[in-house]
Amino acid sequence: MKKILISLIIICCFISCKKEISTISPTETFNNPLVSQLDKDVHQLYQDYKSKMNAVSISFGIFENETLHTYGYGETILGNNTAPNENTFYEMGSISKVFTAIATSMWLKENNLSLNTKIKNYIPNFIPTIQKNTVEVCFKNLLTHSSGFDRDPMEIILSANIPNAYANYDSNKFYNYLKTVQLNSTPGTLYDYSNIGFGLMGTILERQNNKSYETIINEKITTPLNMNNTRVTLALNEAQNMAYPYLGKTLQPNIKFKALNGAGSLKSTTRDMLNFAKSYINYTANTGLVNAMKECALIQYAGNDAGGGQIETGLAWDFLPLSSNNLYALVHSGATFGHSSVLIINKKDKKALIMFITMPGNSMEETAMQDFGNKLILRAVN
Repeated sequence: MKKILISLIIICCFISCKKEISTISPTETFNNPLVSQLDKDVHQLYQDYKSKMNAVSISFGIFENETLHTYGYGETILGNNTAPNENTFYEMGSISKVFTAIATSMWLKENNLSLNTKIKNYIPNFIPTIQKNTVEVCFKNLLTHSSGFDRDPMEIILSANIPNAYANYDSNKFYNYLKTVQLNSTPGTLYDYSNIGFGLMGTILERQNNKSYETIINEKITTPLNMNNTRVTLALNEAQNMAYPYLGKTLQPNIKFKALNGAGSLKSTTRDMLNFAKSYINYTANTGLVNAMKECALIQYAGNDAGGGQIETGLAWDFLPLSSNNLYALVHSGATFGHSSVLIINKKDKKALIMFITMPGNSMEETAMQDFGNKLILRAVN
């Protein structure tokens, strides 16, 4: 099994860029009752790293002993002296892929289809069969990053304004791309992380259900799990309770998608994501949603990755080796243009961690964030 480091927190970022960074530090504000030993431990850990990370905002939650603990540090907007709380919204970025995979698993079973079903009949018929070496792309390929697609469309990668390019990349542009796409590898033979694959899966779900991606996720997952604060589009009052995205101290645009919603469009809160983790840990009922969650957590691809190593993945989920009892946890990370996130679920020991943090502005801050994340993981889920 390939060991996945906490650097996953930032490697799923859609872009990387260098900008001039202000030296202004956010006011010391936080939401932490400082009552339990856990409260005190995480507070001390933050104090040890806050100046090194230099993050405008950080919010994280820990689930252990059937109890949810949430903490917020910094400011939701630089200079507003307001710490994030358990209901502050963040962009979860690529953690959205976990929700796309669960919704897909449910849809496949509802329509008597399998993960090995080819996608050909579920995309417009003017798109040629997407294949390489006579092997067609199937749904499992999309959900395990083994489709052979590039990470992102070249039109977006080469754009002078990448956030704007994502926001304007509609289904017409996507379908035109798919008409002439050349896969990099034979489907099912190589893990190569792809926003295109999950973007296509979200588009297929929309096309087959005649509903928006947001509506599908709401109906299949967030409403049944009572996740009332997880969605693509925020109402005005919700947007006012969102942590602004920053790279260092430079304000970034909020992420928006059209055709690639399934790759990273969801926003959520610490409380909602802990409830999601709790549902993953404690599911018992034999329902369509539970069965889909279980299927996504199984090893679905085992083989080579594009970096020359070996990897095992579920549907969207990666597996994080833990130091205790030879366990592994479910893990997914995400990053947009100003928010970074990681979700880790240790099912066996019934522990979980969700962390949202604004993006580091330089390599030193990035290293500090990774060190902080590593130590938080050791304290929270081992």
